[in-house]
Amino acid sequence: VQPWAGAAYFFLAITGVRAGEAAGLKWSDVSFDDGCFKVVSSKGQGDLRERKVPMTRRVQAFLMEQHSEAKRKWRGKPQDHVFLNASDMPVTSSHLSRELRRTCKRIGLEGLTLHGLRHTYITRLAEAGCGLEHVRILVGHSNLKTTQGYLHVSDKEVLKAAETNSESREFNFKK
Repeated sequence: VQPWAGAAYFFLAITGVRAGEAAGLKWSDVSFDDGCFKVVSSKGQGDLRERKVPMTRRVQAFLMEQHSEAKRKWRGKPQDHVFLNASDMPVTSSHLSRELRRTCKRIGLEGLTLHGLRHTYITRLAEAGCGLEHVRILVGHSNLKTTQGYLHVSDKEVLKAAETNSESREFNFKK
């Protein structure tokens, strides 16, 4: 994986943002003081929607490291876009998709997509016990039905839920 692409893939995996949102992210959208970053999406009706995404410690550490590297490279004033390609041009979601396809083909891994990283992020949030309404807000879905369509619950997780339910209740069939 090209280093410029690897950084973007890692960011997608730990934030669940859309590829276009990550590609459009600018340093002016990142607020280390407030602990959030702003993304702009044209998802849906074609109108631009903006939302704030809270930064976990891991996301904040990653972005701080990226910002420090950018400042060193650009002698104090980094380019505004967070993710730049090897030619120091802002990446696009098409660049990222193309590079991912090339890398997957080279290593024999089929079917991995940028959007799949978002599905995995959403599924892991739900598996960790995050309420679906919180997940919906975090990933910028306008309705809960969309969020539910992203969930891929494993048989292991279904069994775990059933075990939790049966262990939390006492069934007494004796009268």
